[in-house]
Amino acid sequence: PIYFFIGLLCLFAVTLGCWVGHTVYSKDMAAYWLSKARPTRTDVNPTDSPLSYADASVLGFTVGARLDLLRILGYRPVGGHQTFCVAPILNEKELSKAKFFAVGINCCEPLWAFTCDDALDPHTRAGAVVSGAASAHASQRYEIFRQAAQQAGGLYN
Repeated sequence: PIYFFIGLLCLFAVTLGCWVGHTVYSKDMAAYWLSKARPTRTDVNPTDSPLSYADASVLGFTVGARLDLLRILGYRPVGGHQTFCVAPILNEKELSKAKFFAVGINCCEPLWAFTCDDALDPHTRAGAVVSGAASAHASQRYEIFRQAAQQAGGLYN
């Protein structure tokens, strides 16, 4: 009977270890390894098409790029408890339409106070690309950020 108990305990430990490993990988490590496999793009003009940078892990913007801290949107999905924040990245010469957005979670109010990471630093010119390709968790987060950016575009454009 003791060997049966030890066998069940081992089966439980292996199952729990697999579940925890999969969860950690899909929520954190998959995005890390994807970012290591993708290139860094520099001198990105905010008026360029985002499709040409879809394979990038980090984007470095041109000197004239800046965050528009007056067109912020904090989006909370129905039933969600996190606020997904977006702020457009614009060129100083072209302020009408945003194609790139700075994003963060729980770092803004619905229409103001975008304090995500280094957003308030005027010398910040680069950021990591949010990709939905890493895992199911990343895909869900990407889709919510995309919805937030669409709503911000509809509200401010």
